[in-house]
Amino acid sequence: MVNRSPTAAKMFESRYETKSLGIYDSYIPMNEIKKSLEFYDLIIVMEKRHLSKLKTKYPNVCKNKANRIYVLDIPDIYMNGEVKLKNVLEKKINKILSSLK
Repeated sequence: MVNRSPTAAKMFESRYETKSLGIYDSYIPMNEIKKSLEFYDLIIVMEKRHLSKLKTKYPNVCKNKANRIYVLDIPDIYMNGEVKLKNVLEKKINKILSSLK
């Protein structure tokens, strides 16, 4: 399905600068992922395995941003734009943002 990140990016793009990158998509150049990790203040991934992959591929960047990377623990079971997914995303992302204030 792979609809979580695009749904999240679309939901929050009017309030924040967002970018959705599929770390398992071979068509996204590794240097683009690295640049995005370095550029953005906050990195949010959907699952722990995504964070593990980032730490393996980009250990220095992840180490430097360790306190700015969050895992939402949202399984890939939703359709694009699904209301339940939007509710879960809103709740979890707002919790992260509140903790940063």
